[in-house]
Amino acid sequence: MFVMEETFAGQMAGEVAAEATAEVWAEVSAEVSGEALTPLSVPTVTENATRAIRDAILSGKLASGSRLVEGTLAGALRVSRAVVREALVALAKEGLVELQPRSGARVALFGPDDVIEVFSLRMALEELAGTMAIRRLGENQLAELGRIVASIAAFPGGAPAEEVSRYTLRFHEYICECVHHRRLLELWRSLDAQRKVFAVAGVQRVPPAELAERHRLILFALRSRDPGQVKRAIRNHLVESAREILGAMSASSDYVERLDYLCEG
Repeated sequence: MFVMEETFAGQMAGEVAAEATAEVWAEVSAEVSGEALTPLSVPTVTENATRAIRDAILSGKLASGSRLVEGTLAGALRVSRAVVREALVALAKEGLVELQPRSGARVALFGPDDVIEVFSLRMALEELAGTMAIRRLGENQLAELGRIVASIAAFPGGAPAEEVSRYTLRFHEYICECVHHRRLLELWRSLDAQRKVFAVAGVQRVPPAELAERHRLILFALRSRDPGQVKRAIRNHLVESAREILGAMSASSDYVERLDYLCEG
């Protein structure tokens, strides 16, 4: 009899627990609709191939202007040529690859004009973001920018440029995120491919400690809450970065003069 009562009690406890669990999920379901949850997905072979080629371009392993032979890439990545072809089309849309009729594909060539265009757009967007950030950045956000600067400074000399550039770009992206201006952030991110190529090229020429100091000056300006100081700090930093990249390209003095004009504007 005792055994039967114990078994019955256990069944009852199980049913109560099941009912409680059902009630909890019912409450969750009432608060979170199915549309709020995005199913998890596994990257496709094409997505993985696209990422691998993109990383090789951004890191400089595939140099600007290099021919991209489908068969060679397929062999290196151990995928089909069709997958490589799809990956190259995707990267062409990002501006990292040029598809040439009857000549195959190559890594996009970026010249001095591209530097001027990308950095002039960055100046317009980031100066706007910086002035808006004066009212929106609280101590927590300023502390996060400080942590990013500290991460840049922590890199040893000779650290991989693509690793350092992730933090330098994250500094600027975080400011754009904090102002809660969706279109501004979308425009800034639309320059992603070219911005990363130039960031890696610029970082290769400057020690991490100096890069950290340049970003610390922007952070100092943001803490001052002075719009003019913020705009000058951002503009001077971007112009200096662009000038270094133009120097690496052996660009003519005309491009440097155009940069100086932008800095004065």
